[in-house]
Amino acid sequence: FSEERYYLHWMKFVSIVERCLEFKITQTELERLRSDIHVWYNEYESIFYQYDAARLTACVLTIHVWLHVPDMIRRSGPVWSYWTWVMERFCGLLSRAITSRKYPYASLYRRIREIQTLHAVRNIYDLHDRLPIHTPMRAPNSDPPPTYTHPSYPELTLHHPRRTISLANNDLKDLHRRIAVHLATRYKVNLTVAKQAVPAAVIQWGRAHIKDADMVYSHLGYGQREENQRNATFIQYELLVDIHARYRSRRPEFHPTTFFARLDRVFVLELQPNPALRIDQTTALVLMDVKICNTEQDQYGFYEYSTYKHSEVIDGLAIRALVGRIQDRGKWTFVRRKGAIEHADYLDEDENEDDH
Repeated sequence: FSEERYYLHWMKFVSIVERCLEFKITQTELERLRSDIHVWYNEYESIFYQYDAARLTACVLTIHVWLHVPDMIRRSGPVWSYWTWVMERFCGLLSRAITSRKYPYASLYRRIREIQTLHAVRNIYDLHDRLPIHTPMRAPNSDPPPTYTHPSYPELTLHHPRRTISLANNDLKDLHRRIAVHLATRYKVNLTVAKQAVPAAVIQWGRAHIKDADMVYSHLGYGQREENQRNATFIQYELLVDIHARYRSRRPEFHPTTFFARLDRVFVLELQPNPALRIDQTTALVLMDVKICNTEQDQYGFYEYSTYKHSEVIDGLAIRALVGRIQDRGKWTFVRRKGAIEHADYLDEDENEDDH
């Protein structure tokens, strides 16, 4: 405790709880308990609430209920005979077992069955020492799963599973080509030079987490999803698109454009020093292989789709938000999930050159 008054306040609370759990209590003890609860309650308000409206959240209902405990004891007897802490604790254990928002009751049934199966095995084979009732989710002192961060991508953290994939694999030829197209556009070189710069292998990660937001799972890089789980593989991203791309004779005019896509892979690509790309040191890029949704806006401004377009590789900085989907009359409508990255500020190249 940082201050002695916090300790003394806590010890008063412990004393109140212990007396509430007594098997019997006299009328005199009950009145003294009532008085002590009022003293403790007033101290709680002065320490935590401090009679400041901005701290009103400290005045929760469970604190106020303590004022009525003596009346409950007078009407119904000692609280040990009807309080349900054991059941509430069991419900808490079950609630943490819900892994599916789509089928929560199936998760509860499975958890109850697993608990009772362990109890049966423990009792039948006398494994009380070797099979304790409560076990940690991870072994003690075990290393946490690996993650990846990079200063150039402050909003992103990549999470396991991690594995190295070889781009020489025939099944990944299309991915190799899409990476080359991305590099050619990014560094303004021809496709042949870009293909030569693509490394033989990349490090693939299963999930990506946006700072102060939610987790997005890669469709092909995370294979631990179950049928009853939500599909959390869709993202919203933004790219500069030349609105005159179909007319080669016109000067390019780039406008920020919003896209929605399914995240198929997220990986780290390390480019070696390359004069053609104007890179003089090893450079790490966080890239995403996405399947673009063929979206259109409805009359209310919501984006919806029913089919996919082509795949492309984008930079991790292009991501703007994680999105969910709602199916309606044969189409999927996108809704933004928790957290979003602000729109990028694009600097015109001509203005940039004038500044220098």
